[in-house]
Amino acid sequence: MDRILLIMIALEVVIAILLIMIFIQIKATYFQDIKKEKRIYRILNDLIKRKRGF
Repeated sequence: MDRILLIMIALEVVIAILLIMIFIQIKATYFQDIKKEKRIYRILNDLIKRKRGF
């Protein structure tokens, strides 16, 4: 009985670690996309400001 409980706990820990790793990976790629978008917006804003003559 104790052995089954230990195996179940170990499996839960492994699954939790895998989920956390996947989540971190998704978060990292998502934040990289946001940085790229911010860079694009900055470039566009610079172009608009130059056209206005600021």
